[in-house]
Amino acid sequence: WSLAASFGVDDRCQSFHGAWKQVGTALFVGGDYRIQRATLSGNPLMIAIRGNWGFTDTEWTKQVQLIIEKERTFWRDNDFAYLLVTLAPFDQDGGSYGGSAYTNAFMMHLPRKATFSYPVISLLAHENFHIWNPYKMGGEQGPVLYWFTEGFTRYYTDLILFRSGFMSLGEYIEHTNEKLRKYELSPVRNVSNTDLTVRFESDRSVNDLPGERGMVLALWLDSHIRQQTRNSASLDAVMFTLFKEGRKRDFHLTIDRIISIAGRHLSANERRLLRQYIEDGTTISVPEFALAPCVHVRTESAFQFELGMDEESLRSKYIVSGVKPDSEAFKAGLRDGQKVVRLSVSWNDTSKPVKLTVRAADGDHAYEYSPRGPSMEIQQYQLVSPC
Repeated sequence: WSLAASFGVDDRCQSFHGAWKQVGTALFVGGDYRIQRATLSGNPLMIAIRGNWGFTDTEWTKQVQLIIEKERTFWRDNDFAYLLVTLAPFDQDGGSYGGSAYTNAFMMHLPRKATFSYPVISLLAHENFHIWNPYKMGGEQGPVLYWFTEGFTRYYTDLILFRSGFMSLGEYIEHTNEKLRKYELSPVRNVSNTDLTVRFESDRSVNDLPGERGMVLALWLDSHIRQQTRNSASLDAVMFTLFKEGRKRDFHLTIDRIISIAGRHLSANERRLLRQYIEDGTTISVPEFALAPCVHVRTESAFQFELGMDEESLRSKYIVSGVKPDSEAFKAGLRDGQKVVRLSVSWNDTSKPVKLTVRAADGDHAYEYSPRGPSMEIQQYQLVSPC
């Protein structure tokens, strides 16, 4: 039986000197965890693992070390007296991946048959990046800044994996296009930041919007900073300045502060657009690709996500209701009043089918359909020649 926490491993009595908010965001785990002890530039890295995996504890520890090292190199920051990373399985072989960042720690939950695939590697990089954004920039500020804390972290997760050789340019474009597609096809894309903040805790339809909007905004901002400075600066300069300012005791992230720092590298019109994108929810134009001249923007058609029935009734009551007569759901045979006993939906993703099992007097019946609605034009990146 092992104990692992934000302030030590296997010490039954622990002490900590620092801000009380760091205790409130601390991680504590206990149980049948296996402890791996490693170092990064002489600083302790503790890995707590439970469950049986397709990789060894040593292989997992090396992977964690490598990704953390790449991100510390990016930030030019090795000011870490201690870090804990925990890994535990979900009670299923496939499906969801999860992670959360804490004081001096982050935790990960993976399906039991997880491998070192993109979802796992990107989750590792994403959660570790939160150590800086937002925790070394003044701390978490809630949904009003999720476009930055989540969205910019999504952007840098893939960018650092690309820069570090974890993925090729083609793979980077593929993952970027996937995120662009979700943003462009989102039915709530133009919700204002104020409205989003109010609705975030109670309306699941807007939960993904901050991350989607912020990721595209980071692409736009990096591209325009490079254009204005003739490639002498990039979004990296904004992030480094925010990190430096975050060391000040009274510094807190705000929209005005982010715009002020980013605005040093933008024209007056670009500063106006930046505020519109953030506050008003104005649709963000997909920028020219900043990292390689052989990547161009192209326009293509894509289907909008359409469940074909009332989403809230399905989510909360597991009842089919409000089926649209011209929808794929109706064509598949779904009708109002059916009781759903099993459900699989990849929300806002038209590439994966909706699967439902409904219960009737003569037994259970399975239905499957593509959640496709009307098509619309979106912009995507295309690799047009070898770089």
